[in-house]
Amino acid sequence: MSKPVPRTQPADVLMEPVSANATKSQAAQAPPPQQQKGKAARKPTQKPTPEELSQMIQSKISELQTEQKSIEEEEEELASQVRKATTELSELVNAQNTQGDKIDVIQQKYMELFQEHKRLERELGKIKRKSEQAAKDKDSAKAEVSKLTSQKQKIETVCRELQKENKRIKEESKRLAVSEQQKREELSSKFEATIWEIKSRMEEDTDDKKRRAEDAEEAKDRFKSFLTQYQALDHHYKSILKTKDVETQLVHVKLDQQRRLTEQEQFKVAALQAQVATYVAREEEWRAAMEGYVERWRAVEEALGKGSETFNLVRKEMEQMQRNTART
Repeated sequence: MSKPVPRTQPADVLMEPVSANATKSQAAQAPPPQQQKGKAARKPTQKPTPEELSQMIQSKISELQTEQKSIEEEEEELASQVRKATTELSELVNAQNTQGDKIDVIQQKYMELFQEHKRLERELGKIKRKSEQAAKDKDSAKAEVSKLTSQKQKIETVCRELQKENKRIKEESKRLAVSEQQKREELSSKFEATIWEIKSRMEEDTDDKKRRAEDAEEAKDRFKSFLTQYQALDHHYKSILKTKDVETQLVHVKLDQQRRLTEQEQFKVAALQAQVATYVAREEEWRAAMEGYVERWRAVEEALGKGSETFNLVRKEMEQMQRNTART
């Protein structure tokens, strides 16, 4: 039994690119520290404006495109390294002197590839679980966006109703003001008519002083009565106008509150839309990484298949040599 052949530089070259590529893919898949900690406890921060959200989304899209190009370049490099490693393996096997040494080299390379194959399977499972979790997070964010959109529509409906009520109150106040002005003019006309009537009676009846005094007293009483009625009516309409002013101010306050609530809900909707875009980008990123792992897994399977064929060929040659030796 010959001694196992130690690992040479070509075998190390085959393993190092795969590990390096796997490390890069894991680094690309791992979310930033802020995103990982954000699920546990989110600190209150200043809400970004729509322009800032648009810039963040464009930046994320550019980053994903750059990572996609990097992944494609890594896949091309991996395919080239697999071909190179296969050639080096064939040269390494052919460089051995005995069939036992060749079998040892093939077995060693086969075990290394098998271990790498298992490691890639585990990483592929992790990527699948992360992708499923990202899909769940995306669905939850979409449901929250739908809920906030419904609330926004309800708030807008309330705002429209409040605006209609404000318009109705303004029209009612205007109508009351016009009515009050008309009544004031009527009272003023009655007062002037009474004065002219008194003057006429005083000019026509110059002989009867007593009657004139009585008429003057009656006119004075009527004037006082008209003045009292006018003051009471004026006080009444002033009270109505004051009440309407208070109602108008309350409506304005409610409108301001609803407007602020609407703006807050709009910011929430914009933030959740950005979060959904982030989840979609992460899902695409993980899907691309998953495809890369699948391609690597297939390359490893091809390398394992080639190693198995070489092993079977060497074993057949050794069995043939043993039979020939036994015959001689």
